Amino acid sequence: MANLTITTVHTVQVQQQVTLPASVAIAQGQYIIEDTNGKWAIGNATTQGNVGRRAAIATKAVDAGMPLTGLVKGVMDVGNALSALAFDAQVFLSDTVGGVLADTAGTVSKVVGTVRPAWGATAADKLLFVDL
Repeated sequence: MANLTITTVHTVQVQQQVTLPASVAIAQGQYIIEDTNGKWAIGNATTQGNVGRRAAIATKAVDAGMPLTGLVKGVMDVGNALSALAFDAQVFLSDTVGGVLADTAGTVSKVVGTVRPAWGATAADKLLFVDL
């Protein structure tokens, strides 16, 4: 399993999003779940409870207590994080603590989205189609 390193996030298209306060400090691009207090927490694939029922990808970095919009369904540009993946490849939630995404499934297999092409130059960019 190779974890993806996400250092930049730009939302390209929104089909569904949810805004809640963050229960902890959250970085952009992390997999987030709604906790029992109705706030965003960080998920991982080690147990079904850590995967969560309502999930999203954080659109920006925030401190605990601040409002955060999570992308539930839509398209994100995550910089070069997808460069080693093929178009249509699935992106999964990793076992790694911290809401990390990966190119293979964790203990609990959770598909976060797929790699999609976007054209605007001479070669296609790779974007993440989030479908949670």
